[in-house]
Amino acid sequence: VSGDFRGARRLQERNIEMWRQIGPSLSGEMWSLTQLAWVSIELGDFKAAEGILPALREWAQGRSGLIGLFTEWAEAVLLRFRGELAQALPRLRALQLQAVARQPGDLQSLLATCVVADAAIEHGDYELTEAALNEIAAPVDQNVADQYVHAWAHYLWCELRLRQGRLDEARQVLAKAHTRDESLAALARAYLSRAEGKLAAAEKDWPATIAAFETAARLEAEMGRKWVRAQVLREWAEAHLGRGDAGDVGRARELLREAHSLFEGMNVPHYADLVRDRLQALPA
Repeated sequence: VSGDFRGARRLQERNIEMWRQIGPSLSGEMWSLTQLAWVSIELGDFKAAEGILPALREWAQGRSGLIGLFTEWAEAVLLRFRGELAQALPRLRALQLQAVARQPGDLQSLLATCVVADAAIEHGDYELTEAALNEIAAPVDQNVADQYVHAWAHYLWCELRLRQGRLDEARQVLAKAHTRDESLAALARAYLSRAEGKLAAAEKDWPATIAAFETAARLEAEMGRKWVRAQVLREWAEAHLGRGDAGDVGRARELLREAHSLFEGMNVPHYADLVRDRLQALPA
């Protein structure tokens, strides 16, 4: 997983057109549609993903297999991205455990576990976060995991330790993450930059914090992951507010307005409302 989501979307659109021209391999077309739905979700194009799911549901009806499971997974992930964590988490966890039971240690089950941990930590369920991350600790620690999973898992471990007030352990996690710094793809670098920003914020090293979030936001913009970029913009804004220098409130307001615009454009009112409330709470 390199982070070229726009390129991946173009590829799957071409594949779907090819399958339709070749015919009659409907299964090939459906598989390409699952990939297109996944890429659309990564890009924050939730409307496009939702438009694909009815065809996948119809195909999966009465059939066993990965397409039906993917459709259920996509529905749960969309709930997660809308901020409906209480509904999304049980579904994500159940589907993730199915993926692990079916193919433990493969890329899809590792990614599914990171999705669960990511949602759980936002929901404040640190017990589930730790349990999920422990399930993938061996392939991550042994450097067997894909660099994307390796970086994402270490980002999540770092954030968990920071939320638990275990700063020294968070430093150790990030140090371990950097053992695979050679030629990291943008997706992995974005997660590690975000972790660096959160660690530096806990240490009140504001120049390092702001620089790290700026890097993460730039990488997310280049990859086109609008939802994640909007979250990074929120964190970047909080760094400016934490520093409190002249002009920081104004810069935080700019970043939050951009995040609000992104969330509104993706039609995720839960997060748009959170950002709006934060904007309204800023000093004049």
